[in-house]
Amino acid sequence: MTEILVSDVNLNSVCERLEQHCCVEQNQQNICSQPQTPVLKRHTNTGAKLWGRVRSKLLRQKLDPQTVQSKNWHMDVIEMNGIKVEFSMKFTSRDLSLKRTPSKKQSGVFGVKINVVTKRERSKVPYIVRQCIEEVEKRGIDEVGIYRISGVATDIQALKLAFDTNTKDILMMLSDMDINAIAGTLKLYFRELPEPLLTDRLYPAFMEGIGGCSPPPPPPPAHRL
Repeated sequence: MTEILVSDVNLNSVCERLEQHCCVEQNQQNICSQPQTPVLKRHTNTGAKLWGRVRSKLLRQKLDPQTVQSKNWHMDVIEMNGIKVEFSMKFTSRDLSLKRTPSKKQSGVFGVKINVVTKRERSKVPYIVRQCIEEVEKRGIDEVGIYRISGVATDIQALKLAFDTNTKDILMMLSDMDINAIAGTLKLYFRELPEPLLTDRLYPAFMEGIGGCSPPPPPPPAHRL
């Protein structure tokens, strides 16, 4: 069974995460969780149709805190041709998902306030941001799904450790690393900032600005005649 924590702003990423847990075995064509090898086929007919049904069900969920979302896990099962997928979902509000936990250490870069890092490095932009963006623009700008497709978790953790410990071989690691892992490391850095880039104080004004960008409603039918 796969457990998914659903936020009101990350439904597509929920589908991607669920897809990583659901795979079709090359020989037996059955669903498994936590694939052990990268050679498993995801496009076998039965598995692809089943995953399509799971994805459609998720995307049909109306993520409205005042209606269908419960604080408890919601269990669901989808079955087709003898193959069963069990998953559970739980809603969490946008405010809760944006809460950051400050790092207790101040020696690294992850979980450390951005002004502390820039002051230590004597730079306006943190070194990790400059190097990751430079590498992505060098060999990942034409990559389909860059900054969207997840990199390998172990690679991202290796880069995180390298930046946190200021490893001298970091440039060589970046040049040899999968580009999606580099993009994932940059996203992880921004996610772990104690305060969002837009800051907690300016966030309400930012959301209000987004709401003000909605197109005007269409004119009444009489005005269109």
